[in-house]
Amino acid sequence: MLARGPDATLRLARAHPGATIRTDSAARAARLRAALGRDRVLLSHAPVLDDALEAELDLLAGPEVPLPGGGRLLVHPTPALTAIDVDAGSAAGTRDPQAQLRLNRAAVAEAARQIRLRNLAGPILLDLAGLTAKRREALAEPLAAALAPDPLARLLGLGPLGLFEILRQRIHPPLHEILGWPPSPLSHGLAALRRAAREAAARPGRHWALRAHPAVLGALQDLPGALSEAAEAIGTPLQLRPDAARAPSHPEIEEAAHG
Repeated sequence: MLARGPDATLRLARAHPGATIRTDSAARAARLRAALGRDRVLLSHAPVLDDALEAELDLLAGPEVPLPGGGRLLVHPTPALTAIDVDAGSAAGTRDPQAQLRLNRAAVAEAARQIRLRNLAGPILLDLAGLTAKRREALAEPLAAALAPDPLARLLGLGPLGLFEILRQRIHPPLHEILGWPPSPLSHGLAALRRAAREAAARPGRHWALRAHPAVLGALQDLPGALSEAAEAIGTPLQLRPDAARAPSHPEIEEAAHG
């Protein structure tokens, strides 16, 4: 017999023992306090996934990550490996070699961060922007330092094609497999339920409806507990309004009449 392991919250809590856990669910708070102690778990009376965090989740669900000062990372998972490309943007045409070096230093740090946030696993190739092989070698140490806090990741070195080769151990599925790539109807539906909870908290006492493509509504109905937990958070059942003309990526929360 195999026993079910800890869920994602408990795994992260044990990996980061100094972190405080915030939840907006009283039942979840009670369960976590029993496992982690009362002092580590805070019960919030407002939705913990606010608009700023949702924007971060949207960013993690897509392939583009903006870099400070311009440029971007492009993250491309494939069945065999994940390719991360640095697009220099406006810095590509500059004659200042230091500008490209600064961009790639920022890209190295952000790539290591995205690898961990997205839980990427297996072979990972990082292609920097516009640097000679010798100048790329100079960024091996900053990349190794950026990866060092991640016990699952290991920098193998700079390959013959000028790509940094990283190997990261796979223990749980990466984020793009959970959300879908592009995001699945279920991912869009769960994001809409979180949005409904925020709307209800901001304007209590009202009734709400979810207008969405039938695939989104069907995915939510097939996930045990999704709609019942949303109703508990909102304070009233969410009316479901199928709309085949609406793209699955654009569900809408709208106020509904009472009754």
